[in-house]
Amino acid sequence: MTARAEVPLAASAGCAGHGTAPRPAEPRAHRASSQVLCGSRAVSGSRPPSRCEGQANASRRNGVTGAAAGPSGLRADPAPVRAHLAQLREDGGTYEAIAAVAGLSAMTVHALLNGDGCVTLEVAAAVLAVSGTDLPRTRVDAGGTRLRLRALQVMGHGSARVARTIGASEQAIQKLARGDSRAVTPQLRDAVIRVYDAWWDKRAPERTRHERAAAAAARRRARRGNWCAGAGLDDDQLDSPGYQPACGWRPARGTGVADHSFLSRGGNRTQYPEYRQEAAE
Repeated sequence: MTARAEVPLAASAGCAGHGTAPRPAEPRAHRASSQVLCGSRAVSGSRPPSRCEGQANASRRNGVTGAAAGPSGLRADPAPVRAHLAQLREDGGTYEAIAAVAGLSAMTVHALLNGDGCVTLEVAAAVLAVSGTDLPRTRVDAGGTRLRLRALQVMGHGSARVARTIGASEQAIQKLARGDSRAVTPQLRDAVIRVYDAWWDKRAPERTRHERAAAAAARRRARRGNWCAGAGLDDDQLDSPGYQPACGWRPARGTGVADHSFLSRGGNRTQYPEYRQEAAE
């Protein structure tokens, strides 16, 4: 585990980002006059829980107790906490893995990243202390997958065509090709390798106007990005993190037109249903 990171305080002791000032203590007379009847017994009236208190209660229900629940009540600036969580997710950490290392619940980690509520100092410190080396690897480097997808675009195979072939979401393939995703699941990587091995030297079909437009758009994208064709990639280094091809874009005609016959020799997209929602985060 890395050393505990410095946690910045929120602007006030109220909800982070909302500038809510601390609630002053009620005068004794006011508290006495705020009693309400409940059946035949008088109980002290209470104000509705604040947003921070509501989140603290939810955190306790999600398994955050003791120090992680923030007994001090002090609030941390949530921005660096969410940025750190986003980086851990980008590096391949799952909510469950991050929560296990931080000593929180997966639901709490999810709420921290995707919500806009408060973050206690204790929870912020626990999250910021988690590093990528602490997490089990459920994803692999996306460099080789990215270069393969770009090489396919040189041949006219756009993201939509590849996504349809392996049953993945087009958004996931686009993010990988652009370089927006640094990690990918081994299953999705292997599916892209299978398509690449069959099509790296084959042009996309252009039998219809739609196919011709899609292939032309993919080639323009590859030329604009200076993406290397498959012939210029070193297969022995392709999956090594940090590998960069020695050459950039060059026109490529290949050895023929791609088809889907390889799918019948050991797989088809119905074998990869999980890729339909894969986001390659």
